[in-house]
Formats: sequence, structure tokens, C-alpha cells
Amino acid sequence: TYSPQTRGAHSADVVVVIKGKVSQPLTGRVTGSGFLPAIKATGYTFSPWTVSTLSPETGKIVIQNTDPTSDLVIGTIAFDSPTAAFALTGTLPTLPITLKPNSAPLEIPVSFTPQVVGNNRVNVRISHDAKTGPGPVPPYADTLVVVEGLGRDASTLDPVTFPKTLTCATRTATFTITNNSTQFDLTCQAPIGSGDVGSFTLDQTTGFVLKPGQSKVITVTFQPSVIGRTAATFTIPNDQSLKLTVSIDGEGVTTPVQFSFGTIAEGRVGQAVAVPINVSYDAAEFTGARPQSFAIAITHDAASIRFRSLGAQQMNGWTFTPTAAIGRVDIDAQAGGSTLQQGVFVTPTFDVFLNADSALPLQMSVTTPINCLVPVGDRSSVTMAEVCNTTGRLVKFGSNRGGIQPPRSNPVRDVLTIPYTTGLTLSTSFQIVNSMGDLVLEVHSPVVPSGQYELSVNVTDLANGVYFVRMLSGPFSATTTFNVLR
Repeated sequence: TYSPQTRGAHSADVVVVIKGKVSQPLTGRVTGSGFLPAIKATGYTFSPWTVSTLSPETGKIVIQNTDPTSDLVIGTIAFDSPTAAFALTGTLPTLPITLKPNSAPLEIPVSFTPQVVGNNRVNVRISHDAKTGPGPVPPYADTLVVVEGLGRDASTLDPVTFPKTLTCATRTATFTITNNSTQFDLTCQAPIGSGDVGSFTLDQTTGFVLKPGQSKVITVTFQPSVIGRTAATFTIPNDQSLKLTVSIDGEGVTTPVQFSFGTIAEGRVGQAVAVPINVSYDAAEFTGARPQSFAIAITHDAASIRFRSLGAQQMNGWTFTPTAAIGRVDIDAQAGGSTLQQGVFVTPTFDVFLNADSALPLQMSVTTPINCLVPVGDRSSVTMAEVCNTTGRLVKFGSNRGGIQPPRSNPVRDVLTIPYTTGLTLSTSFQIVNSMGDLVLEVHSPVVPSGQYELSVNVTDLANGVYFVRMLSGPFSATTTFNVLR
């Protein structure tokens, strides 16, 4: 059976041994290719617009086939719930529709007429034959994308829109109230908020009076507590019946912090291998973030890699404390009041040992207490400059050299005694062959270190005649003779 777990080509060797027949194993190869439709769909976020009026902006739902080999069939595209704020416009394609590999994305136009002040939102459900897999099919999972936009009330005050802000940070912006009257004071009461007022704070919380021609700047602080768009409206009642209403919106986000392995030098036995760890992030979304600590965990093969120390190349102001264990090293990074820059963060070094693998894998995971930052780890490997022969083995050399001496008490009656030496830690075999070239006896020693030993063999079952003893000890081989005479 063939059950591909990944896309692309697969192959495997099948070895067949015929019982009852001495022959070389028969080897065959089976091949296959796994495929799976794939989809990438995105919704749309409209710019804020006045409630109950059609936005001039045309949004779009984009659907793309991201698999290079498989067709993608789109069955239906529809709003997941009734909505008056959004509508599919233009000439819609006839469904179902097939998107070929590498074809242009399918774009579905959407219009926006906000119905409420604040966020207007709807899910769009797309049915298709793509699946993340592996797993039973059908049925296939639908894909949901979000279409949303902010509705604003008409006002004499310009709206305030904050850029994406981390949920652990704050941003500030301002708006201005001006008394355009040349005769009368503008008496304003305390602002009245509605909507997501917990995310926005005004520095003006009481009433105030503006003289003719006078202006007042009010500061808004945005501190998102959740991920997603939030909006609020603040109205300032006044004695001139001006519509002093300001619409404020922003989006709380988290942002990834990428920790990646840098260029790793070739691994050589006896030399430290430096493994630089770099850090990078989107500077536009990182504003206001002040991470104080990261916990880095690097796992590796315990038999071929060992943590040595931290190298000199580290981020200024941060302190790093390593804790090594079998098969891993944990690094506690503390900011000590310093900011997180982009570049080399820390450089652990490792010892590598001779083994049969040309690449020694490394895996890194990172955590931090700040929930608005999402650390992302990495995988890499140390490429070895030298490796063991995959069909060989590691051996221990001794001070002796392999050798065999003539048998003692030759000719022999009952017990053959032969002194010999070995140069390696291994098992030595001895083959006794008669004058016709037939193997009549074979003896194997246990695995012992290099040294001097004696072979004692009972030969009472051998007939009179001349015999040969062949010694095989690793790469060393030698032969001597003895006679059996009774």
C-alpha cells in the first residue's frame, strides 16, 4: 500500500531474500508522488467610513491555489451570516470553479456600507477540496475569511486612527477642538464615551471653556488589551450645539520575534563550533515593546555534540546564563534594562565528536513572559568536515602488533597451544585447515584489549598429519603449521 504523508516524490527499496537458496538478496525500488490541493484565502479590511453611506473603496476576497501540481476546486463563496454592511459586487464567477496550479488568484469584489458606529464584521465561508492532511477525505474543511470595516458618525472632529499596537504597549494621538465663534465662549461638558472605552483614555475628563478663537488639544492614549480591532466614540456636549464627536479606533496585535541560527562553521573534532543566534522583528509593529527576558532551549544529539561555553559575540547590555544537560542547553537571557536590538543575540559554542553522520541537527525553541511577543525558533545543523565510514566502526589501538608464533610441543598429541598477539581491541578467529585445504576446526576468542595471549585447542579428534593454522585479527592475518602424531 502507498499512503503519502508529504507532497512530492517518494521512494523506498524493497529487499527480498529467497529462503532455501544461497544467493544475493534481490533489491527492488518502489516510487510514488504525493499531491494535495492547497488554498490561501484572505479577507479584507476597509478604511473607516461614515455610517449608512456607501464607501467608495472596493474591497476584495482573494483566493489562490498554492500547490504547484494539484488543481483547486472552489465550490461556494458566501457570507456566513446575513449582513447589510457588505455585499459581493461585480460579475461573480460561475461556481464551482477550478483554479489551476500557478494560475492568477481569484478576486471577488466586496462593497462596504457601515451600519453601526464601530466595527462592522462578517465571515465569508469558502468551500473547496483543499485539506491540510493527512486524514480521511471527504469531507473537506471550509475556509473562513473575515471582511470588516469601521463605521463612523458624522462629526466636526476628524477621526483618530491608531496604527497596529502591541497588546503590551501604548500609543498616543491628539485631536483639537476650536471655538470658531468671534463673540461667544464655547462651554463644553465632560466627554461621554461609548464603545470600547476601556482601550482608549482621554486626558480631558472634566468640562472646560474655550474663549472665542481659542483651541484645545486633547490627547488620546490607546492601550489594547485584546487582539483585534477596537473602536470607541467620545461626544463632548456643548452650549453651541456643535457635533463634537470623535471616532477613535485601533488594532491590538501580537508580533513574532524570530530567533534564527546564523552561519555555522564546518564541524571539526577538537575545535569549538560557534553557533550564532540572530534575532529579528518587524520594527513597525515592535514599537513600545520592552521584553525583559527570553528562555532559549537548544536540543541536539547527545552522543555527537556537547555544549562548551558562550562565545564573546553577544548583544550589548544583555546577560546570558547557560545550563547544560545531556542532549540540550538552556540559556536564560536577561535584559537588565537594555532594549532588544536586531542582530546577533548570543553565540553558544559546542564540541563535536567523530560519528557517521555528515550533518548533526540542532533545534531551538524560545519563550518569553510577555504575551504580546511570539518568539519563533529555528532548526539547523552542524556539517561535519570528517565522518566515520558508515560500514566501519570505531576501534581502540594498543601498544602491541598482531603476530602468531609457532605452536608449542610440535608435533601435538592432544592439546594445541599457540602464542599470539593482537594490536586492536577485538575478537580474533583461528581456522585449522588440513593438507587437502578443508576447514576442520574454527575457534573465536572473546573481545579483549591489545596484548599477548595463548590459544589452547583440543585436537584429539584430528587424524595424524600436517595442519595449517590461519589467524585473522582485524586487518592482520598470518599462518603457521603443526603436526598431529600419535
